[in-house]
Amino acid sequence: MLYIGIALIVISIVWYLVHMEIYNRYLRKHRPEILDGSLTKRTPRKQAGKVPVIISIGQTPAWIMLFGLPPLPLFLIGILLTVVALIVNAFK
Repeated sequence: MLYIGIALIVISIVWYLVHMEIYNRYLRKHRPEILDGSLTKRTPRKQAGKVPVIISIGQTPAWIMLFGLPPLPLFLIGILLTVVALIVNAFK
């Protein structure tokens, strides 16, 4: 069970990195203005005290966003399995 948990953690990290690469490539190809920062530039008067935020909802197809959902639950399940396996092994 310990190896399954570690494998899930590694798979979730790799999956997340692949998702972010696909997401960034899509934005670079179809919406480069989002990544170059031109949408977040403000005048100095309006910029004081404001944190620039880029909201990209609707900027990418749904399949790209849905592809990024499984890594977090896989990561949490992997941690849970690893912790449970370590606790079980400690009491053997």
